[in-house]
Amino acid sequence: MTWFKVDDGFWSHPKTVGLSDSAVALWVRAGAYACQHLTDGVIGTPVLRMVGDKAAAEELVAVGLWTETAGGYVFHDWAEYQETSATVKDRRAAARERQQRSRATREAKKTAVPPDSNGSVTSDVTRDNTRESSTPDPTRPDQVVTDVTTSPLTPQPGGTLVALRPTKGRAIAERWNETAHSAAAHAIARKYEEHSGAAVPGKVLTEIAQRIDDCLESGIDSDQIVRGLVAWSESPITATSQIPSFVHKANSGGKQRGRGKPSAKAVDAMAVAEQLINEGMTNGR
Repeated sequence: MTWFKVDDGFWSHPKTVGLSDSAVALWVRAGAYACQHLTDGVIGTPVLRMVGDKAAAEELVAVGLWTETAGGYVFHDWAEYQETSATVKDRRAAARERQQRSRATREAKKTAVPPDSNGSVTSDVTRDNTRESSTPDPTRPDQVVTDVTTSPLTPQPGGTLVALRPTKGRAIAERWNETAHSAAAHAIARKYEEHSGAAVPGKVLTEIAQRIDDCLESGIDSDQIVRGLVAWSESPITATSQIPSFVHKANSGGKQRGRGKPSAKAVDAMAVAEQLINEGMTNGR
């Protein structure tokens, strides 16, 4: 399943405030269709007949949300705000590989563990009493949950034991892994929150740290990540999925379009970035 992302400022954006309800409905329906069928934002003329009408499509073209092509229409800047078909296919392939490895591990355990004297199969599990809790810490990459399926207790990487529920264990493991991020990304996100002076909800802070992790794994310089982060916070866009876009643009060297003298908020944001960089927070110290 893929998700069509709609920013929470969409309803009041200058491009949308003057649109008819039919045009807005078409934009949302067509976006969901493009995500489901991995068209990379392309809406062919036959598809338009299913999700809307030409008059509504012309409204979207007029405000710059769509571009008309020979065979239909295409969303403006689709790859900047939505997942591309290549990204979705790679993610699904990685998920299939993880599932295959997990199944192979379970099968290996079944054949490797000998029966005890009563004929029942037991596992050699030693509890790690040095930890205060058996729940994995999502900020610790060495505690990623890999097997949550059958037995009451399963040893995890790093010595952690996770209490299992046979009917819900897999879902719990997947949820933990989805929210996992490195300690470095967590530290940068926390430090940024402290210097910005605004409390950030835990869920949002986790999402920010995940986006930072994505950038770190891509080999992007940490100073550039910080500058992109503050640029994102200064913008009207609130979706954390857009943080990588701001990071990529942070060191583009291009002039800001449509702006004159920097706003007070922009100056404050850059001051936060410089303070973080000067403290060495982004260099792993």
